[in-house]
Amino acid sequence: YGPYVQQLNELLKKLVNLANSRFRDHYIFAGTSVKDAPFTLAADLSQVDVTATHIDDELKVEIGDGRIDRYNVTGQEAFLEPVNVFQAVIDIRNAFEQGDQQQINANLPQLEKALDQVLRVNSRLGAQINRFQLLRDQYSTADLRIQEFLSRIEDTDMARAITELQMEQTSLEASLRALSKTMNISLLDYL
Repeated sequence: YGPYVQQLNELLKKLVNLANSRFRDHYIFAGTSVKDAPFTLAADLSQVDVTATHIDDELKVEIGDGRIDRYNVTGQEAFLEPVNVFQAVIDIRNAFEQGDQQQINANLPQLEKALDQVLRVNSRLGAQINRFQLLRDQYSTADLRIQEFLSRIEDTDMARAITELQMEQTSLEASLRALSKTMNISLLDYL
């Protein structure tokens, strides 16, 4: 069972590194404690401790029309609840260390639940990313339309527009005068 123990130790280290992933110097699974690493692996690999204080806090953003949407996955829901992913790996690793086949079999369902939890969170994140990308595309299209509209307004040659408006006004006044002269004709004028 020795090689399995080493593989599970490496898996545990990778899980903790994943749980401590950063994006632009912010820990992505740390809730609102984005400057603190959310998890620490004990030197003897016996346990994983939660080190960020607000690991279960949600980060939210306004996405237009007053709608507030959450844009993070907390370390709590990704790695600790309902299944403690770290503990599931530690438990099965310990069973392999002890060579206890019965304990290995007993811990496999918990490991499967942990995997399902990670996959469920991953698929939810994928859907959320798609929704945010769609919103970004919609806002980009709206921004482009507004820029085109503003460009048409700002690029108008004012002198030319005023001249055209005055010509149309003169034409309208002339048409109205001609109409008023023809409308003054009465029935007596025809007799």
